[in-house]
Amino acid sequence: MKFKQKGSILDIFFISIVIFIFAIVVIVGHVVLTEFKAAVPETTAFNLTDGGNISTKGVLESGQGALLAADAVMPFIIVALVILAIIFAFLIPSHPIFAVITIFTLVIIIVIVPQISNMFNKIATSERIVASADQFTITVAVFNNLPLIITLIGAVLIIAMFVIARRPSISD
Repeated sequence: MKFKQKGSILDIFFISIVIFIFAIVVIVGHVVLTEFKAAVPETTAFNLTDGGNISTKGVLESGQGALLAADAVMPFIIVALVILAIIFAFLIPSHPIFAVITIFTLVIIIVIVPQISNMFNKIATSERIVASADQFTITVAVFNNLPLIITLIGAVLIIAMFVIARRPSISD
């Protein structure tokens, strides 16, 4: 099976959707673990092979710690997705005449992305989630600046897509 993966300006819309879903899953997961930890009595959950024990709350605290670590991973996920989008954008032999359509598409995406940012902020400031969301400072900062981030990524992708049209091909 041969894959013909090529990038486009729509990749930035998909990037914003992926980080939105990732952030919501992580924050809601943290809320669930926090509420479950409060409801579970302190008991021995696991007997370790070295003779020690781990309590149920200790296991849940480890899970919360892992989810909080995802906050620090958020910028790396964004950078990795952007690098992939740039690499895929170089695979498109785009003619400069399509730059107008691409810029128009970017403008539409720039109008839609603030709605995603607003959805995240509305979810993150809801009564049951706000206490957990406040612990995810990097993620909240990303979504507060998401329209700017997506605009910059879009500009870089447009440059990457149309620089290849100016580059001489191997057969020339």
